[in-house]
Amino acid sequence: MKKTVLTIFLALIVLLSFSIFAAAEGIVVTGGTVVAGEASPLDPPQQTDVLVNLGTATAGSPLDLLLTATQDTMATAEVPTEQLPYGCYVESVFRDNSTYHYLRGTPSAAGTFPFTLTVKQGEFVLQTLTYSLTVTAAAPTVTGPDSVNLFVGDSAILSVNAYAADGGALNYQWYRNSYAGNQGGSQIPGATGNTYQVNGEMPGTEYYYCVVTASNNGATGSTTSQAAIVTISEPTVSALSIAAWPGKTSYQVGETLDVTGLQLLAQWSNGVSETVTNPADFTVSPTLLSTPGTQTVTVSYRGGTTSFTVNVTQAQEIVQSIYLLSYPNRTSYTVGDTVDITGMRVQVVTNLGSKEIASGFNWAPQVLRAEGTQNVTVSYQGQTTQFQVTVQPAKKVIESITITRRPTKLSYTVGDSFDPTGMVLQVKYTDQSIEELSGSSAGVTCVPTRLSQPGTQSITVSYQGFSTALTLQVSQSPAAPTPSAPLTTATPTATPSPTRSPVVDTTSSHSNRSPLTLIVFLAAAIGMVALIAYLYVSRQNRERQQRAERARARSARKAEPEIEPLEDEPEEPEPDVGDTETRDYFAGLFDEGETSAAEAPTEAPAEPVGPIGRHEKPKAQNTQNLKIFTDEEEDK
Repeated sequence: MKKTVLTIFLALIVLLSFSIFAAAEGIVVTGGTVVAGEASPLDPPQQTDVLVNLGTATAGSPLDLLLTATQDTMATAEVPTEQLPYGCYVESVFRDNSTYHYLRGTPSAAGTFPFTLTVKQGEFVLQTLTYSLTVTAAAPTVTGPDSVNLFVGDSAILSVNAYAADGGALNYQWYRNSYAGNQGGSQIPGATGNTYQVNGEMPGTEYYYCVVTASNNGATGSTTSQAAIVTISEPTVSALSIAAWPGKTSYQVGETLDVTGLQLLAQWSNGVSETVTNPADFTVSPTLLSTPGTQTVTVSYRGGTTSFTVNVTQAQEIVQSIYLLSYPNRTSYTVGDTVDITGMRVQVVTNLGSKEIASGFNWAPQVLRAEGTQNVTVSYQGQTTQFQVTVQPAKKVIESITITRRPTKLSYTVGDSFDPTGMVLQVKYTDQSIEELSGSSAGVTCVPTRLSQPGTQSITVSYQGFSTALTLQVSQSPAAPTPSAPLTTATPTATPSPTRSPVVDTTSSHSNRSPLTLIVFLAAAIGMVALIAYLYVSRQNRERQQRAERARARSARKAEPEIEPLEDEPEEPEPDVGDTETRDYFAGLFDEGETSAAEAPTEAPAEPVGPIGRHEKPKAQNTQNLKIFTDEEEDK
């Protein structure tokens, strides 16, 4: 029994020592969760049955994934090379008193790659984790095709340039669309190269694009090119000239142009030349010759233009009246606006006929300064006409506000309310008008209204969205005696947010070891309980032996013959049946104040002492009886 208790106690001491050593060496004995791309503040436990999915990566794109992190500065990471994606490797980096293990490199082949990461400290395995990374084929990079313009009957070659970062094999497929865009088009049969020939069959606009697919280790990635705009049109006149002048080239103001005899020479964009003689096939401008002097006449044919000049003489023209063919688009205004005549058309009647004029006339007033319905007069060479407009009152718009007179009271004590009495606020409007308001006028606000801080304090004065500042002096009021209040603990103002980056606490090594601390205290408590149990069992054994000795003594005394009393001799001390002095010491600690009167050993009566010869024999007999009693007790 004693050996068992002692063994348990020593095992708990060893556990406690190992926990303290593990805390000092950074060996983690608590559980944790491993998240790909994150480092736990504490090292994750050893585990081999959890598959961590790292997601997907693209072949040809560099990787930099954090797999795990350990607080052991001497940790190394091992991964079988054949398990990693082609072109990738595991790298360990020591930083901030921790070792971080990364998956880096550029994967060159597609597929799913499970691999096992073993983190060691020397020969001691700290972690064994299994990861899986899926590598997809790289989508090719595609440039082109370019847009082209064609004439009916012409052709052009569209082409794309493509490459895959992972070296995958490329396949091409061309599509045609009737609307702008590179989606939803019709597949062109047989168009599977990086070039495609477009033929201009009929005028119109079409859109062509190519889908390029890259294949890598059974996986594919596709990219759609931009849409090329193919414009097919009829040939146009690239050059137009006068082949023959018209028969009449002299006119008077107000006459109509006569193009009889006019011939044109047209050069087409496809290289064909043509002579045009039919006036119905071309247009001329102007047809009414209203300006005296040399006037240019422009001739247009199928997009080509040319010109010739005629001489126009001025006849005496007298303006008889004017009127408006249409009123201006805008007829409603605000005071101060300028009249807008956009949309107004003026017709002039002269002795030579009627004509519409686009300039040379005036109107008044141009700036509307009175509200209500007003007439605007249009005049041209002494003739006038009118149209009406409606003028609304102008709205005042604030430009700025300024404090022109400070309040009567400028000094305050903490706790006072702000008094705006005497303050004058000047409001300036965009029309340069000025208005003065008192500090208590409607719409005027002052913030704050109660002065709670000693020293210089600013009052914000606002009116209709505009603000200005007023500075006051606030003195500290005498503090009234108040009972002392209990101290309060400041409440944290912010809670730190979790981060995906590994964080190592360099200020205190205990902040990340709360589970270790719990284990240390638990081991110490178990050790103390075991020690108390050991002492209690030892005390029970000692009491049991003492009761057995007392029973043996009583049996021996009953077996002795009666003898005459001899002189008193010192009572022999009871034999010490304790284990060790240390055990007696601890047992005495428990004996104090605990042994009841009923359990107190009864003092044996003094044994008669006779002559030495008579005394020795009974003593020997008692010894024999004691041996017999002890055997019987043991048998029981």
